[in-house]
Amino acid sequence: MLNKTMLCFLIIVFMGISCFVFSADEKTKSTVFLSSVLATANGIPITLYDVILESANDEQKLAIAYKGNDLASEVEKLRKKKTKELLERKLFFQEFKEKEYKIPDQYVEDMLDGLAANMSGGDRKKLEKKALAEGITVKDLKAKAYEKIAVDILVQEFCYRNVNVTPKEVNDYYLKNLAGFSRPPQIELQVLLLKKDGRFSEEFDETLAKMKIDIEKADKAIFTTLVKLYSEGPDVSKGGNIGWLEESKLRPEFAEALKNLEIGGIASSVQTPEGVYFIRISDRTPARALQFESVKDEINDKLVKQRREENYVEYTNKIKDKAVIRYFIEQ
Repeated sequence: MLNKTMLCFLIIVFMGISCFVFSADEKTKSTVFLSSVLATANGIPITLYDVILESANDEQKLAIAYKGNDLASEVEKLRKKKTKELLERKLFFQEFKEKEYKIPDQYVEDMLDGLAANMSGGDRKKLEKKALAEGITVKDLKAKAYEKIAVDILVQEFCYRNVNVTPKEVNDYYLKNLAGFSRPPQIELQVLLLKKDGRFSEEFDETLAKMKIDIEKADKAIFTTLVKLYSEGPDVSKGGNIGWLEESKLRPEFAEALKNLEIGGIASSVQTPEGVYFIRISDRTPARALQFESVKDEINDKLVKQRREENYVEYTNKIKDKAVIRYFIEQ
């Protein structure tokens, strides 16, 4: 059975490629830049291109909360984090191969079938064409799938197995952190970004005018369709739904545009340096205190996650101790 997390990983990788496309004139200039080596793990390079494949969608999400120098700073932090994660993944994969573990071919085929189902209606031939159009071969996809499965197996076996939390530990955590169990006002958004220098740059004004007309009658279904047709913003495959955010963390121009709107309302034509945003409010929640029964599962998950992360750090450090690691960016 296909692991959903693994499938999502490949979809993100595949979509990340599509999110980061240069014009023909820019490609030559960008080749050296993208091939810049940010780190090596036992001599295996991790390039800026590798990192952007992982970070592209999250970078677009950052633009909802940040702009200018603040956005650049957050993108830099994100890319450093992704560089570290990629380096650790390479080391884990080497460890997997050293232990001579094997993965059945069917696991990889199941993953690619799942990717084809999400990207091309289940047609592997169409998936292959889409991948080739982005310079990615089926062999490349299989290699990424194999590596992802291998790393997940190793992490599950040595970091995540047999991690349990008792009910008393959950209750004790709640009592010690009562002040933290409140929620600030939150907002769930769908976002459509029409980029000034994007796919519709040559007919930007005409496209924008047409979209304004469509937006006037847009409900959730129509807005979702418009996102999939026009948006070059985050989470296009989810209809632009970027999930829940604290309202206080929105960019000022977005907060201003949304402050008087009800659920289902749409902020139209919010002008920014990167383009024009259309933002639909999917839902809102007010600030509220949280009772134990409503958060005990969340606390349990948090404590399990913490212990898994501790195990992960401990195991990763053991692998790093016997590896040759080089960073070419400040960590």
